[in-house]
Amino acid sequence: MSPRNIGYDSFSTFGLFPIYMSIIISTLALMIYVLIMVINFIWSKCFFIRQQLSSSIVSLFIGSFIICPLFMLKTAMISDSEFVGFLLGFALSLGFTLFIGGITATILYRSKLLKIISCLLSVVGCIGVILILWFYLIDGYNIKIDVMIPSERFPHNIKNDPSLNGNYSYSFLTYGSGFDERIDYGIKASIKTPTIDLSSIIKLSSFNQKVFKYNESALPLNGRIWYPINNTGPYPIVLMVHGNHLSTVPSEAGYEYLGKMLASQGFIAVSVDENYLNHSPLVFSAEYGKISKIKKYSFGSSNAPEFIARAIILLETLRQFRLWNEQETNKFYNKFDLSNIGLMGHSCGGEAIIIAYLFNKLNVLPDYPTDVLFNNYNFGIKALFSIGGTDDGYMPLGRSLQLYDVTMFAIHGIYDGDVSSFVFQSKLTNLKFTSNTMNYNFKASLYVHQANHGQFNTQWGRYDLAPGASQFMNVRPIMTMEEQQHMSKIYISALMIIVLKNQT
Repeated sequence: MSPRNIGYDSFSTFGLFPIYMSIIISTLALMIYVLIMVINFIWSKCFFIRQQLSSSIVSLFIGSFIICPLFMLKTAMISDSEFVGFLLGFALSLGFTLFIGGITATILYRSKLLKIISCLLSVVGCIGVILILWFYLIDGYNIKIDVMIPSERFPHNIKNDPSLNGNYSYSFLTYGSGFDERIDYGIKASIKTPTIDLSSIIKLSSFNQKVFKYNESALPLNGRIWYPINNTGPYPIVLMVHGNHLSTVPSEAGYEYLGKMLASQGFIAVSVDENYLNHSPLVFSAEYGKISKIKKYSFGSSNAPEFIARAIILLETLRQFRLWNEQETNKFYNKFDLSNIGLMGHSCGGEAIIIAYLFNKLNVLPDYPTDVLFNNYNFGIKALFSIGGTDDGYMPLGRSLQLYDVTMFAIHGIYDGDVSSFVFQSKLTNLKFTSNTMNYNFKASLYVHQANHGQFNTQWGRYDLAPGASQFMNVRPIMTMEEQQHMSKIYISALMIIVLKNQT
């Protein structure tokens, strides 16, 4: 009940819409012409049919089947699968034809036998249509999995729940450019931030440029901060970043539940806004800038410049924190512990934090060392936490990312309908530990039964695919959002406390 995309996403591209429609209209016109010829031939040659039927009945019955291609197309678009869409469209068309045609024929036939047959066909068609609509409207079915967990695997002697709020009072503010159309990052932004120029890497989609009122040459650094208000400090930093979703959805606001918990435990928690890099309702992805047109190396993915941009925005955000930390007039003067930083990334953000960790130690972009220079970041990033992370969106010099000497934890839902398998495991495999580090590092992962992709973000929710396609997903076995977020709070809190505060 979770069909995957096999090629119908492009239908939503506005530029191709007239082409699709012209093909559909031409095909339908040809079909109607052929069907009229067939009807005329049958009408002139078949004496028995002429005795029993009028031409209007035959035309109605066959004509109702003309909508078959439209049903096929529509259900293919809704289900995001041309094969599933074809089958459901054909079944729905056939059921509709039998239902409408059967009722009409039952009324107009003169033969009692044919009336009975037509009535039965109408009932079959009606049942078929009802079953298909029922399949579309229900939320799925429960799946029982019997799992025997050895008792030694259960945790013992746990004194405290890491997901509980701590003893720190905390407050909240937003920072941003000051000119953003969204008031939280516009006129209501507590701290104004400069823009950055990523025009050599990426080009925003025309839709996002119109909605957000800026382009890739002046991208804002926006975000939401939850911070302790006790007089002590500095505090470790947990930087959180969302993945790719509709650009019109405030994805960064979906981690408020984590921000509040972490701030109460003595962290400065930050959720970074990268919505302007996300796909719009009309265009699936951003366009890419000059650098992506230079075919020196394989990026590994057509979306690689987007991942590069996401990572650079994270590091530029930390660079702003470094400046605030040194400004005596700033609210956050000496409040950031830049030697103890954790990154949390969800979906594409899960891969973005890996790339950010890699770039953090570099001075140039590996693929293009003369084109993109970094700003001497070198922050104390010690912990990486991925939720439903993607893999190999960016491959520097055509190779999978290789990381060393950092603690990494990954969570993935078994019912993830977006990133359908635990592909981020390869990042854990590629993480190596050396004897050169003074820190104790580890890596671990958690594959969560009944967890999906979206419920880790309050703004994304229960359905991992677009409206319409989500109706074909089996969402009934999925745990509640509260349960799923409680689980993520436990693990992200535990990881950050252990690594950034050196507490157990």
